[in-house]
Amino acid sequence: MKINETKKAHIDEGPLDLLTKSGRDQRRANKSGKQTVQKTADNLMRQFSEYLGIQGKGKDEIETEDVIRFLQSKNVDVSNIDPNDPMDSKRLKNIFLVKSREAVLAKRGASSKQPPASTSTSSPASSQSNQQPPAPTDNKRTQSAYAQTVQAAKKLSAKEKRRLIAQLQKTLPSAAGSSPSFSSSRNPSTS
Repeated sequence: MKINETKKAHIDEGPLDLLTKSGRDQRRANKSGKQTVQKTADNLMRQFSEYLGIQGKGKDEIETEDVIRFLQSKNVDVSNIDPNDPMDSKRLKNIFLVKSREAVLAKRGASSKQPPASTSTSSPASSQSNQQPPAPTDNKRTQSAYAQTVQAAKKLSAKEKRRLIAQLQKTLPSAAGSSPSFSSSRNPSTS
């Protein structure tokens, strides 16, 4: 039996056709995306467990307000979480999964068209609070690009620094026909 005989003419398997190379690639990318979201959700769950441990609470004592405060400390929009709904482990996992999906989509520049994390509808006043940007708390955001580059260069090994210098010499345009001279202990410059 040939591979093309296994495919029925009347069946349209769409973009995830596993018998074609592009279909397998799309399936692999789909699984990779799901794994990324799941790993992010698992990381959030681990951090939330640490947060609860610091407060001296157990998993059976979780309240919706605890989840909201934790997510707000991470600069996550919580306007679509209803604080009046009771919190259980299934709802907690769903909230973290939805918030992880939103974070991954935002990081990749895509817009999220996901339903709210809670089953109830949120009021229009709370959806208007989505417009405020998160406050920059990361120290890297406040540093200049030059300072970040200097810090990254200090972490390079001597071999990596030589490779970087060689690459810069090749790619940077020379000023007025003269190339910059970088000296290395192994390769003295002969200008």
